[in-house]
Amino acid sequence: MPDNNDIDFDSLFIDDDNIKDDIIDDDLFSQHEPGSGTHVEKHAVDEKEAEIIFEQPVDIEENLSNDPEIHEEIKKRTSRDFEPDMDAILITAQSPMIIEGMKYMTLKDFSSRRHQVYAEAIKGIDLFIKIIERNPNNYHKLAAIINTDIDCKEVEKTAFNLYKIKCSELPENDLQKLHSFQIFREKLKTAYKKTLISSTMVHLKKYYLMSGGLDQEKLNRLVKDNDPGIKDEINKIGQHVQIAVELLKGNDFEIAKGMKGKDANIFIIKSSQLLYYYYTITHNKDASDYYRRLYNTYKKYFIVK
Repeated sequence: MPDNNDIDFDSLFIDDDNIKDDIIDDDLFSQHEPGSGTHVEKHAVDEKEAEIIFEQPVDIEENLSNDPEIHEEIKKRTSRDFEPDMDAILITAQSPMIIEGMKYMTLKDFSSRRHQVYAEAIKGIDLFIKIIERNPNNYHKLAAIINTDIDCKEVEKTAFNLYKIKCSELPENDLQKLHSFQIFREKLKTAYKKTLISSTMVHLKKYYLMSGGLDQEKLNRLVKDNDPGIKDEINKIGQHVQIAVELLKGNDFEIAKGMKGKDANIFIIKSSQLLYYYYTITHNKDASDYYRRLYNTYKKYFIVK
């Protein structure tokens, strides 16, 4: 069994009274990755609603002459004729959310309360990616909108500058511009992952005593009572432990400003201690052994960069 340790994580991760008692869902990245035919489920303006707006029935007899050429032109028009218009509505609505995500990234604010901000920012970037992937010509047609909308222009400028930092030149063709938005998305995705860790650390506290030790009695009771939420929560904590481990392998790993990776280490130690005990009392030896090794490794070496 893991021993109680005196590592204090209470002050590292800001608690938020608005966070529900369940682990925040992180399915945002479970269905698609950048450049893989991204599907955006919901935006500030629903795309189907936009189609309805632009596809109101036209009374040809009342509004137009009987010119057969005009009639033929109207008959040929479909919702595809209005794709740039719908795209313009979507990106102008979502770009302020991207700007907000950029602001908190600049401030290095990855607290639990910023979780939804980064989620919406990523959905916004997905719109730009989807437009270019689906039809680059539509992106070209949006140039006038982007150049006159302050938020849209700032989003594009930031994406292109990120590309320049990585590739030493500004993007010129459609493929390079697509890549620039994908780089931007990865930045936001990393920020989003950090908020997941912050959020989960807040929830971990309910499994620990005021002294800092693991509340084994509470865990025993939840398992004995076959609590309906404990399994899902344990699975989610395990997923976020892997996110923290991956973050520490990269260059952008700091969650709390100035902690130099100490915060991620404490999260891994506390989470793996909990998971080790849970899988021990539920008789899952393989999982128990894995988290025991993880717990002992990070507690002993305490990786700081």
